[in-house]
Amino acid sequence: MSSPLVRRLEPGERPCRDCGVGVPDMQGPNEVMQSRARQELWKDGSVAIRDRDAEIEATRCLRCFVRRQRAEQMIESHPRVRKWLGSRVYVVALANAALCVFDALEMPFTRAEQMAETDRGFRQMLEFLPASGSRGCWASRFVPLQLLDADPTTCGVTRWSHVTERQKQAMRDAFGLLLGAVMDGEEAFPAPSDGEPACLFCGVPEVRMLRSQALAQGAWTGPFDVQTRTLGGSFRPEATHGFLCPSCAGSVEKAGGAIGAYALETALTDFVGVAMNPALEAQIVGLPAWCALPLGTQPNSKPWQHVPDLESVGDLLRSV
Repeated sequence: MSSPLVRRLEPGERPCRDCGVGVPDMQGPNEVMQSRARQELWKDGSVAIRDRDAEIEATRCLRCFVRRQRAEQMIESHPRVRKWLGSRVYVVALANAALCVFDALEMPFTRAEQMAETDRGFRQMLEFLPASGSRGCWASRFVPLQLLDADPTTCGVTRWSHVTERQKQAMRDAFGLLLGAVMDGEEAFPAPSDGEPACLFCGVPEVRMLRSQALAQGAWTGPFDVQTRTLGGSFRPEATHGFLCPSCAGSVEKAGGAIGAYALETALTDFVGVAMNPALEAQIVGLPAWCALPLGTQPNSKPWQHVPDLESVGDLLRSV
């Protein structure tokens, strides 16, 4: 007869919020989980959800604490990924949830570290794994909804023993998708031939991305017809026709969708890794888009190469 997946907490124990194992009170800091509702079984056999705020005490076992430290170390090694995804707290949670997949499936963390050696590999890991990893954590049984079979007076018999076979299969499937993305090679996609020969903003003639990603969403965004005088150039009687690379297109969307001076500045500040103060709109005097340069200007060999002393621009913006 197999052992149960959970057991009653002993006096002086709390569950690990990640792997679920019982931890003596003196071995970990107290972490309060906020539950907002709970499932209840009605007499007719149906399950209802009832609002109920509750605080449930938990902690982290030593092994989960060390794993979370590894997640933080990964983030320190990839500052550009952290800036791209958002706040440090959010990215730490993503990385920890991704590593939970390796932990729950008993895969060595060295494999995760090898896969995350590059920014690309780290971003892929944070794209495919966190959802299934977080759903397998003990805390997901209580936050934000306390599940019908979740009892705050219990813990896992062993680390990750509460994880169902269905949840483990979801982790395996997510890892399989990650491996597929890792094996999916990058390819260079030149600017479409029916427009300017480079990105209208940063001037790169081609972008490198996964073949599957380019097939699914396209490598370039556009076409656009832009007025060069609104992008740091002189007046031209005809609009300039072209496309934006994925990075610049994302910045335009973040800036509100309109192609103008503010979107141009946003694209540059995103590239140099500076969070622009919205109160400083259109304050980078003389910033030209590549398409606003004199006719016949060759594409850049790297993004924004046409901007003089780009490093000093970044330093100046950081000092504002």
